[in-house]
Amino acid sequence: MPCPRKHRWKADEDGFSVLELLAALPLIWLAGFCMLNMFGMGVRYYQGFLGDWELMQQVRIPMEEIAQDVRYCRELQAEVMDSRSINLKIRRNYKNENDDYWQRYRFTELADGSGYWIRKNNQPVLGNTSLSAVVLQECYFQILAPDRVRVVMAGCNRDTGHVFRLDRTMYSYGQGLEQHGQQEAGGEAGGGA
Repeated sequence: MPCPRKHRWKADEDGFSVLELLAALPLIWLAGFCMLNMFGMGVRYYQGFLGDWELMQQVRIPMEEIAQDVRYCRELQAEVMDSRSINLKIRRNYKNENDDYWQRYRFTELADGSGYWIRKNNQPVLGNTSLSAVVLQECYFQILAPDRVRVVMAGCNRDTGHVFRLDRTMYSYGQGLEQHGQQEAGGEAGGGA
């Protein structure tokens, strides 16, 4: 004789009840929202870090290029181009005094007055970029002596509000500040003594 079937629910049956899902879903959404928010904060921090790194490069690289040219210069001159731009002319040192090669740095204020652009011999050195909100907000030079120039540059990261400023006085090592003919004459007089 066949045994009658009895249907019983198992207590440890797989799956979740509706009440368990209603209790767990808000917690899962809250944990997901917190993780997404932390990821967004990390991205914003990283963008700020890259912007500040670019800010330092925007100020440091032109300063180093100018310092390199001043270090080996024969002569420094300032030349006013117009109301928004000024040239720093640096005559390089060559053995032949008839060589007339000048490095020209043009400091130009942007038309909207938001920053500066720097060019070296009509090639861009650095200035405003589209990579971030970094601008050169202060940029000028002052010739202190025939062999010395003071250069000031400051940039601002508009996203973070951080400012990076360099104020350097640069010196020529003296190669070529006197005429080469005078150096040779002095050398002959010293050699004959």
